[in-house]
Amino acid sequence: MKEKISTYQVFWLSLAIVLPTLVLIVPRTLAESEKLGWASAVLAGISTGVIQYILLKLSFDFSDKSVIQDCMSLFGSILGRIIILPFVLIILFDTTLILYEIVAFVTVVMPNTSPIIISIALAVLASYATCTGFESLTRISVIAMFIMISGTIIILIITTFNTNLFDFNRLKPVVFDLKTIIRGSIVSADWFRLILTLLLLFTPYLKNKNKALKASILSNLFIQLIIVILFIISIAVFEIDLTKNMDFPFYDLTKLTTTGNEIIIFVIWLIATTIKLAIFYFASVFSVAEWFKINNYKNILIPVSFFLTIISIFSFDTSIPAEIIGIYTSGNLLLLYFPTYIILILFYFILGFNK
Repeated sequence: MKEKISTYQVFWLSLAIVLPTLVLIVPRTLAESEKLGWASAVLAGISTGVIQYILLKLSFDFSDKSVIQDCMSLFGSILGRIIILPFVLIILFDTTLILYEIVAFVTVVMPNTSPIIISIALAVLASYATCTGFESLTRISVIAMFIMISGTIIILIITTFNTNLFDFNRLKPVVFDLKTIIRGSIVSADWFRLILTLLLLFTPYLKNKNKALKASILSNLFIQLIIVILFIISIAVFEIDLTKNMDFPFYDLTKLTTTGNEIIIFVIWLIATTIKLAIFYFASVFSVAEWFKINNYKNILIPVSFFLTIISIFSFDTSIPAEIIGIYTSGNLLLLYFPTYIILILFYFILGFNK
């Protein structure tokens, strides 16, 4: 593998895998866990981070190949393909869902724009970025994430010092409910799971795997911090009940704090989410190529991209409710991803130890 990415790039890539779409929806999603929604995010981040560390460590020590190639080496070509197939399919689902979320937000800001046109335009950009190669895509993600995080921090600082908007009393009373926290953490775990999923796939591109592992854990902690701050400030501004009923609380917060400049924030966010979409388009094409053992992923770029775009457009036409998406992603996490992770951990450990 000629293309390699540094530890520094792994950190920013991990942020780009999660944050761009999360920044807009996280307050509303966590608000279902009431005023301790931030605790659900922390629990999800820590628990997923433990699995992330164990599985990445075992995978990195085992080989320099992707988890798909490792699985076929561990279980044989046929059985290995069957076991890892859910892993590949949900990467494809993640990609279509990300495109769906981006288009849904753009149509809120630009209601007169056709969702189909937006979907096709974003798909073309993502496919072009995939063509440029993984290393180039990673470099762009570093710049995009730095700009997006800087913009987010500026908005949060402005909100904090705006006494007319910000009121800590809206965070009270706090009622501790362990069941609600755990239930909320299941949905939140799906966000952090994305880092583990893609780094298992991108192993051949890592220059220093041990340092990359540390960078991925650091990104997990940084994302937890951003989520907690976003949630607390959103509740302090909008209160818990209003936050639950807002589709994009952080965007509405932006309009309150930077009147007339929200279009700038929208453009910054659109750039960051397009980069995230491109990363997942690359992951989808690369995972399918690995599963079929196709040497050059670019050979199947057009058909896979076309398939992803069509599925996303169909999903948008059916107007999938957020509740169904939450149930579907949670089901995938509990029934497909976690069992696959456990199987891989056991066999990586056993065969790695014998090795």
